[in-house]
Amino acid sequence: MNLRALPLGLLLASSSLVGCAASSGRMVVVDSDGRVLLDSEARGESAPAEAKRDAARPVDALVDRDHLAQKPVAALGEDEPVSQGPSALGEVPFPAAYLMIGGGTFLHSHPRHASFVEAFAIDRTEVSVAAYDACVRAGACSEAHAGNATTPGGVSDVCNAGKRGRENHPINCVSARQAESYCAWRGKRLPTEEEWEYAARGGGAYPDPSWYPDPSWYPDPSWHPSVAARRFPWGDERTVDRACTARGLAGTCDVAQPATDRTAEGVMGLGGNVWEWTSSAFCPYSDPDCRTTKRVFRGGSHQQVAPEMIEAAHRDGFEPEAYFDSLGFRCARTIDAAKTPAPR
Repeated sequence: MNLRALPLGLLLASSSLVGCAASSGRMVVVDSDGRVLLDSEARGESAPAEAKRDAARPVDALVDRDHLAQKPVAALGEDEPVSQGPSALGEVPFPAAYLMIGGGTFLHSHPRHASFVEAFAIDRTEVSVAAYDACVRAGACSEAHAGNATTPGGVSDVCNAGKRGRENHPINCVSARQAESYCAWRGKRLPTEEEWEYAARGGGAYPDPSWYPDPSWYPDPSWHPSVAARRFPWGDERTVDRACTARGLAGTCDVAQPATDRTAEGVMGLGGNVWEWTSSAFCPYSDPDCRTTKRVFRGGSHQQVAPEMIEAAHRDGFEPEAYFDSLGFRCARTIDAAKTPAPR
């Protein structure tokens, strides 16, 4: 089965993670670009007791480095401005590791092969409409398209930009160039396809040094796999029901929904909603230096109905100028390996 033979509407977009803070009984919820999504004072509500307790704790104490749980970011006083830019809790870090890439149902995801991935952090969710709109308003991004590349000038009801009620849905109908501009505005970049697969499948460094051709390549022995490499982002269960899939013209879901489309490390939405652009050239694994202008995209989308199409190893490619209602993105960045917690 060729992915491009399916309807052009199957992508999984990205979004900024939401930060939460409390002070003096007030709760403020913001997205990673500083947009206030909820202010309990404006609604006459009081922050829950747990949030009040957390507000008095140091920020570092609120970060569960073992499970990367999402918790309140910091206390906001009555007159303190909401900080601009992405929250550190809006991404999930991964330590440098050797891992197996590829495999699965389709030939263009073979052969399975070993790859070394430097330490990186990837957005916990796909980039949202609201987050991308902030970049457009700042003059750093061009507006998302209103339709698909197959119908230039046309309009798709499933393209999310400018649609009321879809602010927290993934931005879609954007090209790889537009995605790159947004990530650069945030001081980030698109993930490589190896980083994307690492985030989706888990796993990591082999615990046996004898498996390496050169023993000096072996990483810190404490870096054991956090989980066994998965077939799907959530595990090995062969289903599309855990992700935002099989929705047809109903379109995308909120970037944090459904909660069942979540990896053990806390990355969300890799199995559905919109496909995601990467920075990698769509070359055969057997010919990584091929001459192509196509870019790899990964993940599942809101239109997919076959579990094999959302395997963590599945890959396909589009020209970087392409844009579809089933295609979005999330950002990543290289991080200091010395400061990256090893999975347990």
